[in-house]
Amino acid sequence: MKKIFIIIFGLLTILSCEKIIDLEIPDSERKIVFNGIMNPDSTIKIQVSQSLGILEDELNLKYLEDADVTIFEDGIEIEKMTHTVSGIFTSTVVPALNKTYKVQVENTNLPTAEASSKIPELVEITKLDTITVVTTTHDEFSNTDYYSTNIRFEINFDDPESVDNYYFVGISMYEPIYDETYTTIIDSMEYFTYFMSEDIVLQNTESQFTLNSISGQAFSDEKINGFSYKLKIETGIPTYGEAYFTGSTYNVYMMSITKDLYLHILSYNKAQYSSNDPFTQPVQIFSNITDGLGIFSAINITKKSVYVKF
Repeated sequence: MKKIFIIIFGLLTILSCEKIIDLEIPDSERKIVFNGIMNPDSTIKIQVSQSLGILEDELNLKYLEDADVTIFEDGIEIEKMTHTVSGIFTSTVVPALNKTYKVQVENTNLPTAEASSKIPELVEITKLDTITVVTTTHDEFSNTDYYSTNIRFEINFDDPESVDNYYFVGISMYEPIYDETYTTIIDSMEYFTYFMSEDIVLQNTESQFTLNSISGQAFSDEKINGFSYKLKIETGIPTYGEAYFTGSTYNVYMMSITKDLYLHILSYNKAQYSSNDPFTQPVQIFSNITDGLGIFSAINITKKSVYVKF
């Protein structure tokens, strides 16, 4: 229990009066928090911590480095995870398709927390096209036309019929790195770029997120279930740097994600937006952890690359 002393001042008297009220505010029950996203190309890894009290901030975050973390595959225990640093637990388990994986986290004096997930079926990018789009904007005040050039990516895929599917799309480009003579490319740097879209499946801006180090946006197949679909997104061309003169290779990433992860992204963003508005109701961030907090989910990634000459 925490005690808070509130001092009430008698503002309407010349001589100030003060009264001390001893309020007892119960601590919310502490819970285990763990987060991890599986994919079929790497081993399972999660981060484990303890939930914060109502009056605490992130400076009080406590990693549960001594937690006992177990992985189950289709209900059978297969491995104890190993702590490395800052509450991160690793394993040697590479998740397989059509298998359900459960992570169970135990720690002294805290309720045991657990969650299950499985790798979603991969929906491939079947075709990737690019189009240069020039937009003209007229300024009435100066009677001047301004031009902007974007690259439109048309991402084709076949959404499975009669199944609810959830996706995440992001785009990156490579900036070439030259030697001292600027004649030979010796390396390149990948960075993710902002994109815009008027596509019907990307109208919810609360689904923008950074997932698996990829900046992009989540969406569902609610409006396109069972269709062969062409998703359209645009990004501006570079206005400086080597890529401006030489062109660049773009990578388009499309992930199949679980429903749990989709709901987590939406609620996380709503919570972020509402935290800056004192007049909105607090938003509970979606969690699929039983007797705990956080998200344990899975993704499956497809990628296509295309070289664009500016």
